[in-house]
Amino acid sequence: MVDILLPEVADGNVALLLAALDHGTRDWRKHLGDVSPAALAWQPLPGGHSIGTILLHMADVEGYWLYEVAHGKSRSREELSTLLSEETDQGAGQWPVPPEHPLEWFYREQDVVRQRTLAVLEAVTGTTATHESPGTEFTLRWLLAHVVAHESYHGGQAVLLHEMFKAGHR
Repeated sequence: MVDILLPEVADGNVALLLAALDHGTRDWRKHLGDVSPAALAWQPLPGGHSIGTILLHMADVEGYWLYEVAHGKSRSREELSTLLSEETDQGAGQWPVPPEHPLEWFYREQDVVRQRTLAVLEAVTGTTATHESPGTEFTLRWLLAHVVAHESYHGGQAVLLHEMFKAGHR
């Protein structure tokens, strides 16, 4: 039988959404495969997406929504700097060149944020309490679903960028 592994957290809805998030992460990482430093930094257009910056952006978004908004805590300047939080403006299509590191470094940065997410949410009971981000209230259920969808979108985008890089660099 195929099933997903539910994390041991207090709320069943949180467990299911976190399981979906982890399942999605494992899936796109498997499909992404081995990525060279050149492929991590490659941008098909100047200032456009790169695999490395997308990976950092996914961790940044998870940290923002599930730590800052849901948990009400500020992230460190070091984390914001590492994740290129202030340099990335996805709405304006501005994506900086990522730092030169192997793929494992990017995964470690994502994993640090994910472990904090699990720690913060393990004792939560109830997903309908509201959390505020300037001008709007969100339920934890929406925040988690948003992060799942966001990561799925960008994980697929990273896989596509890798295929484009490989096709153009044979």
